[in-house]
Amino acid sequence: PAAVTSNEDLQVTSASVTARSNSRYTWDLAGTTSKTDSVLTVTAATTGGPVSLGTATLSSAPTGARWRVSITTTGNAPAAGASVTIKSSSGKTITAPVSVR
Repeated sequence: PAAVTSNEDLQVTSASVTARSNSRYTWDLAGTTSKTDSVLTVTAATTGGPVSLGTATLSSAPTGARWRVSITTTGNAPAAGASVTIKSSSGKTITAPVSVR
């Protein structure tokens, strides 16, 4: 099969994870996309392997949409060299570093 190509401009503008008590981690991610109808699925790299952070919430912007994911997970810590992967329903996938606080 042919490779899926996407002309979507998908960006991560901020990405952080904050350690809380009792092995809880609050992930706060934001960015932009040129497509207002994209479904963005977010996955984090953790010490226990990939963990789904869910689907981003989109809000309209002048040139597409802004997106955000804010969620608290329990258990696995961010992996060394913490990162998240954002996959769009249009076929675009990007990986971005996460600052650990």
